[in-house]
Amino acid sequence: MIVQASDNRGINTRVTNVSVTVNVLRNQPPFFTNTPYRMSVSERTALATSLYRVTANDNDLIGRIVYTVIGDSYTPGYFTVDSTSGVVSAISNLTVDYNLFYVVSIVYCLNLWHC
Repeated sequence: MIVQASDNRGINTRVTNVSVTVNVLRNQPPFFTNTPYRMSVSERTALATSLYRVTANDNDLIGRIVYTVIGDSYTPGYFTVDSTSGVVSAISNLTVDYNLFYVVSIVYCLNLWHC
């Protein structure tokens, strides 16, 4: 960047090059809010019904938070999470299986390329 300085009369003027360096510190870890998430859902819940909304925050976030479902071999087949909103929904009929409960694990990433 070039900076110019002059006196009040505009007679004496100097121009110089100035470099500006901005260091962004990312020192705050991301976190889920309102944890732990625990809830009961009827096995007769309609598909695509919003069951819960998870929320993560990162106070020094650059980009956006992306949510995804992880877990055992059953969980991703029965539940999904909207990658942007964090809304968890059932995507399969819960009465088909004999499981008494499911553990749905949601992970978030700071953008799609770091998941």
